[in-house]
Amino acid sequence: MKKQIAVLMAAATAVTTVAPAIATAAVNEHSEVSVATVNAKIKEALDKKFKSEVNEGIGKDDFKKTDDVKDYQKSQYLVVLSTKGTVTDNEANGLLTDADKKAYNDFINDSEAKKVTGGKEYVVTDAAKVSGLIEKLVLSGDETVVSIIDKGATKDGEAVEIITDKLVKSGSKVDEKTQQSSKKIVEVLAKFIKTDKKAGFVDELKVDEKAYDASKDYTDAKKIEVKLTSGKEIKIKEGDKAIDLETVMTDKTELKIYDAESKNPVEGVDQSVYDKITGFKNLATDDDKKVQRDVATGDVEVYTLDDVDTKEVKIEDIFTKDGGYTEAGADFINKIKTARDKTGIFNHAGTSYKVDQTALKNALKAAKIVERNGQFALEFVVAAKDANDELRDVKLKISMSGKNAVDLQTVKDDLNTDEEVVVGKFVKLIGADRYATAIKVSEETFEDKKADSVVIVGGASVIDGLSAAPLASAKNAPILLAGKKGLSADTLNEIERVCDKLYNKTVYIVGGQDSVTKDVEKQLKDKFPSVVINRIAGSDRYDTSLKIAKRLKDDKSISNRAFAVGGKGAPDAMSIAPVAADRAYNKGKVNPIIVVPKDAVSKDVRDYLGNSSINDIVALGGESTISTQALKDLRAIAGGASIERVYGESRYATNLAILKKYYSASGIKKNGLIVASGAEDKLVDAQTASIFAAGKETRPIMLAGNKATDDQADYLKNNKKDLAKKVYQVGGVVSADVMKTVVEKLGL
Repeated sequence: MKKQIAVLMAAATAVTTVAPAIATAAVNEHSEVSVATVNAKIKEALDKKFKSEVNEGIGKDDFKKTDDVKDYQKSQYLVVLSTKGTVTDNEANGLLTDADKKAYNDFINDSEAKKVTGGKEYVVTDAAKVSGLIEKLVLSGDETVVSIIDKGATKDGEAVEIITDKLVKSGSKVDEKTQQSSKKIVEVLAKFIKTDKKAGFVDELKVDEKAYDASKDYTDAKKIEVKLTSGKEIKIKEGDKAIDLETVMTDKTELKIYDAESKNPVEGVDQSVYDKITGFKNLATDDDKKVQRDVATGDVEVYTLDDVDTKEVKIEDIFTKDGGYTEAGADFINKIKTARDKTGIFNHAGTSYKVDQTALKNALKAAKIVERNGQFALEFVVAAKDANDELRDVKLKISMSGKNAVDLQTVKDDLNTDEEVVVGKFVKLIGADRYATAIKVSEETFEDKKADSVVIVGGASVIDGLSAAPLASAKNAPILLAGKKGLSADTLNEIERVCDKLYNKTVYIVGGQDSVTKDVEKQLKDKFPSVVINRIAGSDRYDTSLKIAKRLKDDKSISNRAFAVGGKGAPDAMSIAPVAADRAYNKGKVNPIIVVPKDAVSKDVRDYLGNSSINDIVALGGESTISTQALKDLRAIAGGASIERVYGESRYATNLAILKKYYSASGIKKNGLIVASGAEDKLVDAQTASIFAAGKETRPIMLAGNKATDDQADYLKNNKKDLAKKVYQVGGVVSADVMKTVVEKLGL
């Protein structure tokens, strides 16, 4: 299937010509696409021609003479229509009806273009002439798919390229000066398959779609797929550039792993090193000999047609992480949410749609973010009617696209919350649930491999984690959440991303097995075989907090100050957590947070305080959480200690009192603001945000109710200069009214 070239380069005699290969980069599926969209894509594809107009790109035997190359064949793309519908001779205008001839059939098959089961394939030759046929097929309900195949071209539009890389070759006849045997690649990679008894960097090895079998001969291997223990997946096909099997790439450098002379792996490479391998270098030809080859085919765009009304929007016109929601963007998203929750009516671009609210809710939950050619799109489809003509049924498709998948994920998460979105320049750290939100916070706090450990608390048991923030800070660790069934795959991946060399290091679990199941320990051991797991758990919330405090004391991580909160003072603990975790403020140390019963302090706590260097105790909350008698007990520790109560009339007033006391000109700097929910069952977001709040750019956490209090509004206004530097909303449960007040008072 060599591409036809009428005039070879002048230096052709010095160049080795290599047969082409199909090496498709990706097959990008586009579901439920409108006729108008597909027809536009066909025209765009056929209009893009090779630079040299004597190329037809697939090597069809009928077109060896330059004057036989027709206009559509000069296109860099092959457009294939596959349908079950009947196409008459008159309707075939704009189609090449002999698409089943060998050259085209081979090319279509090799490129993985999609075929309709029981249908027939046609090559599209004229975009304008075929548009009516496509419309007819869709309106008739005939299953129809259009595949647009990139035949392969250089940036300059040439069908061939001159390279000095060796190329992968199957079969027994391999020119080792310019080629690399696919069999050799398989044999070497097989030596590095990881087992229970042997270290290695190959997790899975497939050859021609089947698992590697040591008993088979792979001389004719065409396609090799390898999954590395690092998680990277690599595909190698005949015609691809050859790979260096001796020296591989890691996340930071190169690593020699194979001795070609002995044909054995280099000895002494630890599994932790293998797990850092990310890929391979390419191999140059001997003496940099030039090789001419057809440019490998590129992506295949597959469009499954449907009778849909598509509304396309650019994500940057709606939302960006740094800029927040635009007015038009907030209006667009809130209209969708209003249709879901109240009216069932969605107005956009001059058309009013009536939708079933439950169907829309389900469509938003099922919305997917897809990647195509480096672009991402958030898409969902819902059945609708024209609100002004209910006899007209339509499928409404919303497609939001852009280069930033993170922004699309934020919008998707917002679409599935109850709160309306707010215009303003603030950053949203919001996941689909509290577990995903904790990951978002971790991603914002730690760069790759910059954490030394991780602290895991139960996502449904805030009480056990009341004292976790100082521990996480002392261990340079994020706080991540475990569900009732253990750690999610995303949480495990975040642990792998954020922790540097977790082998033989400690992961801390806070709380008993009722809050963090035993399964979590197994998950961690399976993922990180050499990890050390330290579960810190007491008989109750009071004992757990004391054990954390003792751990910090044993590690010489505590300062001379401790914070005391009542057993029912979870909001107070979350308010003080960033202060207790701030190592800069505490001169490299942290402050333990000790949970005490309302009416008395146990002897164990008094003994701990008396035997430590603590001489400054701050109680958080009013007498409803810590009684006067409890304060007396705290003061009575050996050697005496200064004691002070910081409180307000409500959890929000106490939170504000803490902010005013500790975030001041002489205290902790205010480099912005974090807003999180103060609702009892939503406090976990503030907990996971505490380490972020105590980071290099310190920011107080303001706990929010349904509306901002007058005192909170005044605090925002009076501290506008510092708080407005960068504002974060953590969790999707923060009231829209609160964020509107924040935006207004800080001028965001």
